[in-house]
Amino acid sequence: MMMMMMMMMMMMMMMMVMMRMMMMMMMMMMMMMMMMKMMIDDDDDDDDDDDDDDDEDDDDYDDDDDDDDDDDDDDADDDDVDS
Repeated sequence: MMMMMMMMMMMMMMMMVMMRMMMMMMMMMMMMMMMMKMMIDDDDDDDDDDDDDDDEDDDDYDDDDDDDDDDDDDDADDDDVDS
């Protein structure tokens, strides 16, 4: 009986050590994954930002064009009313 208890204790100790090792390994893996993800995300973000900037510029130009057209139309209407 005593031998059995000793064996169980040894097994438990080994399990604890193994669990600790596994936890450490998992933590390391998670850290590595996070680092990789951050690096990849940074690259993607840069591309996205560039695209967004382009889109915003295009929108601004479109808005300006629309405003100009509207102004021209208004001027034409005013001329008609005056005549």
